[in-house]
Amino acid sequence: MKLIKNLSLGILNIILINLITILAISFNIKSLITDGVIKETIKQRITTNETSQEIIENDKINKLLENEEVKDLLDKYLDITIEGIIDKEKLNEITLEKDMINYLKANKDILEKEFGTEITDEMFTKALEYLDSNELSNIYKQNITNVNQNLPKEAKIILKGYNILISIKFKIILLIAIVLNLFMIALIKKSYYKWLNSLGISLLLAGSGISIMSFLVNFIIINLSELSKFNTNKLLFNGLILIIIGIVLLIIKKVIEKHIKENINEVSKIS
Repeated sequence: MKLIKNLSLGILNIILINLITILAISFNIKSLITDGVIKETIKQRITTNETSQEIIENDKINKLLENEEVKDLLDKYLDITIEGIIDKEKLNEITLEKDMINYLKANKDILEKEFGTEITDEMFTKALEYLDSNELSNIYKQNITNVNQNLPKEAKIILKGYNILISIKFKIILLIAIVLNLFMIALIKKSYYKWLNSLGISLLLAGSGISIMSFLVNFIIINLSELSKFNTNKLLFNGLILIIIGIVLLIIKKVIEKHIKENINEVSKIS
């Protein structure tokens, strides 16, 4: 009976570590692509063959790439691109020109301050005249359509898997699975607090694995691609956060255990 109990706990703990790891990856994989690939590719392109006079301007562009609104736009078009590659019927959401104008209007003061140039109404009018043609959006759509037609079936399956991985529904399923897993561990241990030990150790191991993964991904991408830098800071940060939470939970478990033992000892003395 004890063997079955220990075996069951071992299996549940392994499942818990994997569930936490997958959940962490689910929350981080999109930022890995936007921050690690897209932003770094843009930065690398604008700094290639730059002259000393262009360095200051490129630094300003790099700063703009860290803007939250720019990140939202990159996330939006990453989603649209992947959805379009999987199913070209979903390309109607591409409004590059409209999004660019909205961004310029919303960030007019910031752009003027950064680049030291006044953005006049006349500039907006000329920009609107050019962008009304929807030329950029049409080119973008055509490129995605071409990829859709030429991409192997296996690659589309991988992209569908990515979409499932980052979806809210999948995250909720993982969270429910984690809660059920912990409930089963608590039932087997017959304790209202000892499951904290399993959760704490699982968080420690998952966090350590994710932290190591951030360095490995960085190393592999840099060595297999043309990128000189690959940003995995968010993945590393989240791995460290999991480690810290795991340590805190283990300490809480020890404190509760100590408190219970002290109460038992006091009751024994009174008896």
